[in-house]
Amino acid sequence: MFLDSGTSISNKLRELFQQHAPTSPVCIAVAFWGEGAEEFLMPGIPLKIICNLNSGGTNPYVIQKLRSRANVEVRHSDRLHSKITITDQAAVVGSANYSKDGLGFSSEIATGWIEAAFLVSSNNSEYATIRSWFWDLWLSCKEISNQDIIKAKECWDGKTNNKENQQGSSKEKVEELREQDLFKSRITGNNKIRMASSMIEEEYSKIDKINKYNVRIPAYVSYLLWTFSGKQMETNIPETPVYFDPQQVLDRAKSKSNQEQMIFLIDQLANSEIVPNSVRSWAKKYQKSITSA
Repeated sequence: MFLDSGTSISNKLRELFQQHAPTSPVCIAVAFWGEGAEEFLMPGIPLKIICNLNSGGTNPYVIQKLRSRANVEVRHSDRLHSKITITDQAAVVGSANYSKDGLGFSSEIATGWIEAAFLVSSNNSEYATIRSWFWDLWLSCKEISNQDIIKAKECWDGKTNNKENQQGSSKEKVEELREQDLFKSRITGNNKIRMASSMIEEEYSKIDKINKYNVRIPAYVSYLLWTFSGKQMETNIPETPVYFDPQQVLDRAKSKSNQEQMIFLIDQLANSEIVPNSVRSWAKKYQKSITSA
């Protein structure tokens, strides 16, 4: 079957995902990934993904979200340029990346590139050849590490900032965060994480009186901004000795009320007159990320 547009490709993929048996993974060798791909791939589907992380065309924040799922494995190849998705019903071999321009997401019409693909059903002899090609490639590719994600984020953010500068963006320059601006010097007492700096705690005290029940809210915000900026920080949590992903911090905060308090504090920091420019700038950047998500 010939699929003559990005929209027809995405519709067929949705259909194949719904039909796929959850006992085996969907195998995807697609070079470049954009915002929305993690939502397009419904949670619960086991996935084995090969992407091209380091060439500048893949959003590492999307790959990070996919890696955080329990049933997803992601590897990468710097030479990958294919666009192939394999389910237990068929393989889709075509031109479209997993991006809004390629496929369109959330029932949108794909209005970017002119795309096409061919559907190879599982009863076609070529289907087995495609599956074999994927597994040979999988074994030759490298697993993505936390450090790979951090490096890719730095490149991606730099590219995004350069693009905005070329377009005449007047956005406030985002300076690098310093540990001492966000954290106390070390983990103390029975705490599992580093507590927030005095400045961060002072800003939170303008929202709510600090007590034993909310004292970690400023610390969570410090970890959130730190990891959002692409950095990592140690903890004394056995199952998570290092925080490198903002989602880890949000999961640690657990309750909706805690997360709401964190957002209040980030809003406070974005307009604070006492915190350094770097903290204020990253708070604004985080605000923008959640309002545009």
